[in-house]
Amino acid sequence: MAVITVLRDHGTPNPIDEMALQHVSQSMRRQVLSGLRFLRLIDARGRALPRLKSLVVAYETPAWPTVLTGVLKAAYEPLFQHELGTMSPTVFQRLFRSQYPSTDGVTRKALTFFISAARSAEIPLNGDLFEGRRVRRGGQRREALGRENGGRVEPVDDAQDETPSLGESGGEESPGKVIAADDGHAALAFLTDLLDEARMTGQEQEAVWTLVKYVRRCRDHAHRAA
Repeated sequence: MAVITVLRDHGTPNPIDEMALQHVSQSMRRQVLSGLRFLRLIDARGRALPRLKSLVVAYETPAWPTVLTGVLKAAYEPLFQHELGTMSPTVFQRLFRSQYPSTDGVTRKALTFFISAARSAEIPLNGDLFEGRRVRRGGQRREALGRENGGRVEPVDDAQDETPSLGESGGEESPGKVIAADDGHAALAFLTDLLDEARMTGQEQEAVWTLVKYVRRCRDHAHRAA
């Protein structure tokens, strides 16, 4: 939701197009516009819809969770027909992929965005969703929560996967720094948007995911300390 900060600080242009998003990096503008359309915040011509204006006004106010919940439930209506609070990671991933089929990289970003936004909206989710495995590049591609095998998704044996999950902190040690919730959400949104499997090496992707885990750990430490 980093773009909401931009719109709040610099105003909501009308229409919202690539030329209007001067405060968003050029490489991200098309993706931002696609996301705004998917969330039904702008129409096909880029005109801001009432829900976007309400979201900008509600940002960093007590109304934010309620307004954001409305946006997510409208955009992800098929997901909210299920009880997400008790849904296992494997079942959730299958549901998400069936409703929003795409490539592994796009799906991973979409899952990360949805889970982060749902947390910001205070929507109850199964805590195990934050332990999802990411896609690994190389000799064997791992899906976020399982392995595709002839169209069948099988759970991954954690003991066979040495890569830490997004939710793992590598122990109970404090990160030594706390990040406010809003700063954490903005940082996670930026890092998620930064990922580009087509252009990044495996080492570069690993570095970004390491930062994602660190930011999550700092933010969660701040929640516990509050």
